[in-house]
Amino acid sequence: MMPRSAVGVVLVAAGLLAGGPPAAPAAEPGLPFVPTMFGDGRYMQEDGIPSSRGADKIAENDSPWPADRVYVNWNYYHDVHSSWSHINRESLGIEKTILDGRASLGMRLPFFQVSFEPGAANAFPGTESSAVGDLILLGKYALVHRPDAVLSTGLVLSLPTGPNPDIIVNGRRVHSTTVQPFVGYGKVWDRLYLHGFSSIMVPTDSRDVTILFNDVGLGYWFRLGDTRVVTAIVPTVEVHANVPLTHRDSFVDSVVLIAGVNIVFKDRATLGLAIGPNVSQPRLFDFETQVSLSWRW
Repeated sequence: MMPRSAVGVVLVAAGLLAGGPPAAPAAEPGLPFVPTMFGDGRYMQEDGIPSSRGADKIAENDSPWPADRVYVNWNYYHDVHSSWSHINRESLGIEKTILDGRASLGMRLPFFQVSFEPGAANAFPGTESSAVGDLILLGKYALVHRPDAVLSTGLVLSLPTGPNPDIIVNGRRVHSTTVQPFVGYGKVWDRLYLHGFSSIMVPTDSRDVTILFNDVGLGYWFRLGDTRVVTAIVPTVEVHANVPLTHRDSFVDSVVLIAGVNIVFKDRATLGLAIGPNVSQPRLFDFETQVSLSWRW
């Protein structure tokens, strides 16, 4: 059922971009760029703590438009597995454009800390409470590349460099390389914008899980003026749907709603603050909060 939504998202993206060249560029002085998505960390395992992963999803602090930037973000998950634990996850990343700005290459490195409630750590033997996660490599190419519209594609490669086995499938701990092809899309109407990704994460080990991701966000740019330190405030809402296509006895569908705001400094740096609940059943966590910081050059 859900795989049809991926087709629908792609068709919607194509429809938004099919109107031909715009009469005038939409990236006016009040909208120099579209902020990245917040993402959701895609936490979705019912019987394990996949803390080494999360930053591997393309929608995590990313945009379908290639960009030159460095960034850091922090995710906090409250009451994971009905108060078994709380998870903090941080990520450092860099993205650099190539091919005259039409493509980009990037890298992310996550860190995590897991705090267990008394007695809960015994349920997850061998799980480090604090460590470096899996290294993530990204490549992106814009098939359509305009200030007011983009249609991009690319690949995310997650390498099993972290110390923890990522997942538990039928009692077996698995830590594989994953390959994630994606399609990204974005459209700007004056100061209103829509952007999103559809992707599928495929592991190199069949014991690992294959996951379909659909992510969409809507935001509005409130311009405050070019002479101020804070040049814009950009509120946004996002919906993130994560659907396991295999091993559904260990993984469950996850839908997360995110509401946030991006504070833009001098049209270069962006501070993002967001919060959102896990609205699907069973609820894998109560809510998550996010803080992100990006700097463009």
